Amino acid sequence: SPNPLSMTVANGEIWVAWTGTGNNFLNKMGTKNGGVTGQLIYDSASKVTSTETSTNAPTLTSINTNLFVAWTGVGNDLINLMQF
Repeated sequence: SPNPLSMTVANGEIWVAWTGTGNNFLNKMGTKNGGVTGQLIYDSASKVTSTETSTNAPTLTSINTNLFVAWTGVGNDLINLMQF
């Protein structure tokens, strides 16, 4: 990613969000417990790529069990928010 990633904790899992290299699509992926205490493994099955794009780093947060991402749009600098 050309931008820093964003990270939050939701439902006991670590989630990261980032913009893709070359396409600026928003992405998110979570972790799962690898069965070893303290070991977390990124769960590629949880990866979601949105068609929404940004040239800046997204921000990620959780409220209760919901995961949200906010970003500025491409070419309009509007603030966008979606449940991810």
